[in-house]
Amino acid sequence: MPLVRLFNTRESLLQEFEQGNTPPYLAVSHAWSDHIFPPGTPILSSVGGKVVQKVIGTCYPTIHHCWVDNFCIKQDDDDDKLQQIPLMGSIYHNSEAVIVVLSCEIGFDQSDVDAATRSLADALEVWRDETWAEIDQAEYFQRGPGRHTLIHAMKALARFTRSSWATRIWTLQEYVLAREVVWVGKDMHPIRIDDRFFQAIPGLCDQLAISECMARAPGTEFAILHTHFSGMATSRLGDNDATRIMELLGNRKATVPVDEVYGIMAASTVEIDPLKGETREEAWERWCEAAILKGHIRWLMLPLASTAAKIGTTSSANCALPCFSLRYHLSSASYLDSVTPFQAATVQNGTFTLAGRYIGSCTLIRRLGGIHRSKTGLYHRHITLILFSKGKWSIALQVARAFSAGRYSKMQLVAAAQVMTNNYARACLSVRKGKEEDFNPVLHSSFQARIWGDLMQLQARCMMDLLNISTGFLAKISRPDLGTSITTVAVTNGILPAGKLHCIDFNAVTGDRRRIFLVVETSNCQPKDPSNLLQEVAKKSLHKFGTTIPISDDYDRFWSLLPLERFSLGGSQCEVCLDLVRNPRPVDQPPVAPPKALLSIDTKKSKALLRRDTSVSRLISGPLTRHRLLTKGKLCWGQRSRVRRAH
Repeated sequence: MPLVRLFNTRESLLQEFEQGNTPPYLAVSHAWSDHIFPPGTPILSSVGGKVVQKVIGTCYPTIHHCWVDNFCIKQDDDDDKLQQIPLMGSIYHNSEAVIVVLSCEIGFDQSDVDAATRSLADALEVWRDETWAEIDQAEYFQRGPGRHTLIHAMKALARFTRSSWATRIWTLQEYVLAREVVWVGKDMHPIRIDDRFFQAIPGLCDQLAISECMARAPGTEFAILHTHFSGMATSRLGDNDATRIMELLGNRKATVPVDEVYGIMAASTVEIDPLKGETREEAWERWCEAAILKGHIRWLMLPLASTAAKIGTTSSANCALPCFSLRYHLSSASYLDSVTPFQAATVQNGTFTLAGRYIGSCTLIRRLGGIHRSKTGLYHRHITLILFSKGKWSIALQVARAFSAGRYSKMQLVAAAQVMTNNYARACLSVRKGKEEDFNPVLHSSFQARIWGDLMQLQARCMMDLLNISTGFLAKISRPDLGTSITTVAVTNGILPAGKLHCIDFNAVTGDRRRIFLVVETSNCQPKDPSNLLQEVAKKSLHKFGTTIPISDDYDRFWSLLPLERFSLGGSQCEVCLDLVRNPRPVDQPPVAPPKALLSIDTKKSKALLRRDTSVSRLISGPLTRHRLLTKGKLCWGQRSRVRRAH
């Protein structure tokens, strides 16, 4: 049995025990840069040692052992590190509690936490039941006393983030694996707090558009709550697939680069043996292979990122795998929590072979681009869809059909397209003036308002996040022998294909039962016989070109009858990757200048239109109509605010 060292606080010495045969102990989680345990200082004389003694005396008087990485792992012995690192997951998980030692003052004690817990009970219930869209709840938290309660809670939670602990790799694993967490700051108050607060309160502020608490820019008061703590709490609560904790590494740091993989893999349920001299990129690809072989093929289905200096490198050595430096952005943008493979996958020389269904050929229709982001860093989904339409009726209908994922009838698609074309000039103007935050689309009827609000809710939940750092193309998926043709959006890195594109179903299904297909590229061959085409695709190592946005399950009756085939993907056998090395392809870059409207807003016709829009808006914002518009939470939050202001 492996040996584990524990520090005896009564006798002030290190003791060795067989793993699984240890006395009850506490484990300490801290950031080395905070100097909680300064080198050369005895444990009990350090700040961290005093915190441990305080917690034992206050909360765990019968426990007399603790585990501290500085002392329980021989820091000058690489062999000891290689032996102990694989044990750290069980060390933290088997401790009675994990003491999180922060270098900042929290400023309140357990009685304050208990009082806040009672006052936030309604907020936790709303988050759990997802009822924030109901009229009474929205009114209470957006305009009533609930707004102040949420802001006050965010300010209190932000105090936990004012320490290096919040941004380190190893501390993430230590928190997620803990049975119980005790927080202690400089003020030495041991505090237990419901983990749901770190998830629910920032989430509610986002959903309810509490502007005072939405800033994610680095250095702002609530940034780390949104970017670090929220996902950390979600992983601890088990609300997503365990391997998704690896996406959280993108916003954390480690002194040793390879620890960015080793430092959290125990919490992911997929572990690899540490190797001497291994780079983090090599460790990442080994971990991805291990995860995929265990059935976590979600990591093959992540989108690709557009080439941009601000983002960094956009490709892995293996086109099938997500780039290490972008794993956080790519994984968090995906709507796939997990993907169950049709059959077990295999891998050889980086080439993955797995079962799937050939859906059809994919043809790119036109470039859309990415989601529109203002200079303040906020994403604007409604402006994005309107700009995608180019102010043209035919394009607007295609965009509405693609982004509605089979949700709407023809009449409803027409209503959405009307909103896009009618508001194109105003959207262009808001972009040119940099006033996107003030833009709200003008709606000519309650029917348009209902459809547009529902469409925006759909984009926020399961459609448009894929375009946050990727490039979208309107695309058509065709399978002539089945008589199917689907308009959708292909999400890729902006590099145009040289060969043929195809879509394959690897059983990637979202929470609302929509499917995401993998878009692959092959050499420029197109047999007339579809059966020969399938054989041609199946015998090659396919190049990952991108993915689609979620697609309606309307065609499941056809897809479920298709035979399963074994497809190879990426790796050293990918001919397209080899060709890209020899002959780099151009990236389809977006226009630099802001979009220009088809109509000038200075014309008499446009002014008359705007006057009519204003009068119609006033007409449809009465109490009865407003109630109908908000029924079942179909309107987006920005639209709700506009309707209320008009009323």
